[in-house]
Amino acid sequence: MGLSVSEMIALIGVILFIGFFAEMIFRRFSIPNIVILLLIGLILGPITNTLPSRDLAEYASLFSPIALIIILFQGGLNMKMRSFIKGSPRAFLLSLVNVLLSMLCISLIGKFIFGWDYILGAILGAIIGGTSSPIVIPLISELKLRKDIKNIITLESISTDVICIVFAIVLINYALGAYAQGAVDPVGVIIKNIFTAFSTGIVIGIIGALVWTWILKNAGEIEFDYILTLGILFILYYLSEYLGGNGAITSLMFGLVIGNIGYLSSMLRTNIFNIESAPIKEFHKEIYFFIDTFFLVYLGTIVVLTNYQLLVIGVLLSLLLIALRYITVPVLMYNTGFSRKEIDLMSVISARGLAAAVLAPLPFTYGIASAELFPDIVFSVILATVASTTVGYIVIKLRGRDKDEIAPNPKNQNDVAVPNTG
Repeated sequence: MGLSVSEMIALIGVILFIGFFAEMIFRRFSIPNIVILLLIGLILGPITNTLPSRDLAEYASLFSPIALIIILFQGGLNMKMRSFIKGSPRAFLLSLVNVLLSMLCISLIGKFIFGWDYILGAILGAIIGGTSSPIVIPLISELKLRKDIKNIITLESISTDVICIVFAIVLINYALGAYAQGAVDPVGVIIKNIFTAFSTGIVIGIIGALVWTWILKNAGEIEFDYILTLGILFILYYLSEYLGGNGAITSLMFGLVIGNIGYLSSMLRTNIFNIESAPIKEFHKEIYFFIDTFFLVYLGTIVVLTNYQLLVIGVLLSLLLIALRYITVPVLMYNTGFSRKEIDLMSVISARGLAAAVLAPLPFTYGIASAELFPDIVFSVILATVASTTVGYIVIKLRGRDKDEIAPNPKNQNDVAVPNTG
């Protein structure tokens, strides 16, 4: 590589500070930090070749699984089961419908326009099918919104990351199984293998979390409880994969149980697992920031700018995704009592983010043919959807301020839900 060890260490420090200031700019001016980080990666990679994309691409097989573990653990920690079960079927339905429509439409477009097979298009559709919670949650926290709509937007953005990752992994496993079987009526065997992998992953994640919380509960004060929790998570990921399970699902269930251990303890009518999960959530936010910053820069470095056709394809797919959301949101939110401005706000939120960036190199890493095109397409989709969301958000905020319907969130606004981002 073009940098010495000391220069690389200095660059890591600079990137972290850029990530921090990009986050400040996001919160101050509503310009998502993802744009700055992707452009930094673009400058370091294909533009200046400071970090050669060919060298970095070799590390995708290590970077991607670690990032997926962190994202899914974060998703599980932040998903409040009580709120999700009681008040958010529409949020989950909105996530599910948008991802499924993305998979269906891009699968058909890929087949009949680009000559891909259906599975390849569906994988890309799953990768770019959902909105990004690190972008959505800070945006809506700046607005004065009713508690119910804020909860729907928040829970949709959290669940959509999980749904995209799960569907993408299912389709990648299916594609690998189909290729291994020579496409000779493999469907029954492959579906059975996928079901086994997911059920095994779920069981290991739940049991592992309960055992670990019991240990934390009974071991007294442990000085390095979060680092040990992360270590246990990595071990459970390996164990799940070794036993034929799905390590990503294990990570999700492990986070879901720990993040909701108080609620689950009350349901089980026992206190033997009940620990204070807030410190774990707080520390994990810092790890998530680290992964978020570096993986977005990483995606920018592995983009190949010589094939501009792929960037155009990404923009066109972005327009499709934006149009689909403008259709699905009003339909699914019909007869909910939300105002037109609130539905418009939900409709403009189409930004893709870290989950799409992490998933982009994964299919090619696993050896799926033609998937080397994905990073360039996903890069373009992220930039286009972020730009669309930013512009739409600013327009609606200004329009709402003029009419006193949607306005900046005042301090101590008790009737407005504050999303749990940690």
